[in-house]
Parts: sequence; structure tokens; C-alpha cells
Amino acid sequence: MVRNIKYIFFVVILFYSCINFKLSLKKVPYKGNEIKINGYYYVKTYIGTEKKLYANVFFLYSNGVIINTGGYRINEDEEKFRKNIINGYNISVTKKYQYNYGLFQINDSIIKVEKWVTGNGGIPKSIFKQGKIINDTTFYLMYKKKKEIYHFKQFSPKPDSTNRFIK
Repeated sequence: MVRNIKYIFFVVILFYSCINFKLSLKKVPYKGNEIKINGYYYVKTYIGTEKKLYANVFFLYSNGVIINTGGYRINEDEEKFRKNIINGYNISVTKKYQYNYGLFQINDSIIKVEKWVTGNGGIPKSIFKQGKIINDTTFYLMYKKKKEIYHFKQFSPKPDSTNRFIK
């Protein structure tokens, strides 16, 4: 009986891992000038039991795609992160996983972001965040009643936004 339950659970997980879950936001090209997109945006976050300060990085593209490439430890390894992006290391890892991608839309000073995350058992689900543009290099998104403030850093060359998850 226990063996059958494990087998059924495995089949269900396998089935869900093959499904390409859709985002509710539509892919809309960004043609505005409310924010800069010639670099990346980062939000400061504390990670680990030591509560070390990291920057979680998002690239926004004119085709409406957003890529989360991971991040770097504030004031310690930003240059290493930048070299890894330029050399393609972070991107080759990023392109493998659906949860590194999403979409964004801007209407007036309101920004909406939806991206995949991993759910229970590795099954992808999406999270939706909405916020306000403060200026062309700063915006905030609300998530679970918490304000996440994103700051811009110019960066070139940006990784390619082409992926197999968003058509």
C-alpha cells in the first residue's frame, strides 16, 4: 500500500513538472520611459542565519520579460557577479529553470510583475507583485504586505532574454 502511494505521488509530480504553467500577465512590449532598462534592478535582502545582506537581481527587457539571475553579497562580490554575467555563467544556469523568468507591465506610474517560483514538490507556481515607480531608477513592489524597494544599476552587456518558457 505504501509503495503504491509513493508511486502515485511520483507520477503526479512527474506530470506537473512537464506542464508549462502560464502567467496571468500578458507579454507586452515596454516602450515607455518611466524606468531605465539598460541595466539591472536589485533589492536588498537578508539571507541565512547570519542575516548577510545580499542584492537579488532582476533584468527588465523591452519585450516585457524579466529575468532573475540570482544576486551577490552587498559590498563583497558585486564584481564577481558582474563578471559571471558577462562570461555567461549565471545565464547558462538561469536559462535552465522556469522560475527565473517572468513578465512585467507598466501603466503610468504603476508597475506589475509576475514570475514563476517553485512551489511544493518543485511544481512551478506564480507570484504577482504590484507597486509604484518612484523615479526612472527606483520603484517598489508590494509582496505579502512588505515593500521591496528596487534600485537601478547600469550594466552592459545585458544577457539575452530569449527563453523557452515565455513565447
